[in-house]
Amino acid sequence: MIDAIDLSENKAGWKKYGRPEVEGYSKKKLKGVVDRPLRSTLLKNVKYARDAAFESNAVSTALHSEEAGFLQPENELEKTHQASQSFLQSVAGSQAASRAAFSLDLHATQLGPYQARYSNN
Repeated sequence: MIDAIDLSENKAGWKKYGRPEVEGYSKKKLKGVVDRPLRSTLLKNVKYARDAAFESNAVSTALHSEEAGFLQPENELEKTHQASQSFLQSVAGSQAASRAAFSLDLHATQLGPYQARYSNN
């Protein structure tokens, strides 16, 4: 069981994603609740809220750790919509190309034939 919410781990994450209604709850404060199932449910909810706040902060820092880039044409006649993913990988360098590990080849026969039917409707 948890004794109290330890905010020293990640104060920024708790400040941004934490729920203020469960911030002050601890095992001692919930000792006054006589109903045992209710008390255990409240303690679980406090734990879930704390874990969710810290996970949300970890995910947001991992996703937003790099600066976003954009395409900038050299002259006004150059169109950026003509740049393909393979062209961008070759220009970006080996480090960026190694991060883009996912590729889907619909003509590959190794995993099975992929087909799709579609209409304009």
